[in-house]
Amino acid sequence: MTSPTALYAAHALGPNDWVRAALDISKRREKGVMVFVVKHYGSTPRNKGSWIYVRPDQLLGTLGGGEVERVVEAAAHDMLAGRRSWSRVYEKFMLGPDMGQCCGGGMEVVFEPIDNTSVTWLTDAENCIQQNQAGFVVMAWNKPDQAPVVNKAEILDNLDEADGIHIQSLIDERPSVVIYGAGHVARAFASIAAQLPIRLTIVDERQNELDLVPIAPNIYPVFMEYPPTHAAQLDSRAAAVLVMTYSHALDYRLCIALLKNEALNFVGLIGSKSKGARFRRRFDIDDGLSVDQIARLVSPIGQGNVRGKEPGLIALASLNEIMAVLEGTISMDQMQKVKNS
Repeated sequence: MTSPTALYAAHALGPNDWVRAALDISKRREKGVMVFVVKHYGSTPRNKGSWIYVRPDQLLGTLGGGEVERVVEAAAHDMLAGRRSWSRVYEKFMLGPDMGQCCGGGMEVVFEPIDNTSVTWLTDAENCIQQNQAGFVVMAWNKPDQAPVVNKAEILDNLDEADGIHIQSLIDERPSVVIYGAGHVARAFASIAAQLPIRLTIVDERQNELDLVPIAPNIYPVFMEYPPTHAAQLDSRAAAVLVMTYSHALDYRLCIALLKNEALNFVGLIGSKSKGARFRRRFDIDDGLSVDQIARLVSPIGQGNVRGKEPGLIALASLNEIMAVLEGTISMDQMQKVKNS
């Protein structure tokens, strides 16, 4: 069975996406162009560190989707077609005077040609990401013949971006969300999440359900014969966890494993208020969880007075709640008070 392909947004991508894509064509001795925003000031569609990757038949990432992106993409295609120099190029765009845009700010970008000579530094970048190291790509704007170098975080104190050095972070700052259960609500959640800058992992022991999870670069279906084992091993990189399996008994075992895992802050359980209350009583009486551990359970999940029970509505309300907590617009304590009132 083939999974449906989700409509995903360019800003849902992370550093691993451009590194993997660029390394792939570099190994195949083909060409592409990476464009990085090295500086921004005033009102701009995208900030420093934003990127696009251009191939004759491919565009990844975004610089905002407007006139700047159109001009930059066209310049990258000129490089690929031999109409511009095949070397690192720095350019500055003032959105008002240069492009007639109302934003009024400015963006400085660097064009980095990707070909078979790029394999070494891109391989270093890929290794850094795979090993979860805090790495950075360092490139000199004014030294086009000097290949980029991948450095670890502790070396950066000796670098000065004002001297023509651009530092492109390889740290994936997208929050990680984990869902247990690949049912209809999880799949609706995935369809929305595919358009957001988050990483979503969906865990289930039913491969036939995982096969229905929408395909997108930031969605990772995981088969696990006993999901509570996976739950017990999660670390603090999981910003939020939702439990929504087909079985209340499995939900309960997952909640115990997750609430005992002190690395996790947001543990949400799908269901009614009575389900959440019943679980909390059993946690205390049967399983000896502490008051603080039990208090971390968010149930029911979903912000706002959503009246419908359609999967898409539940998914949207749950995602809205998670994003509100992650962005700091509401604290966990405030949210719990609202739910318990």
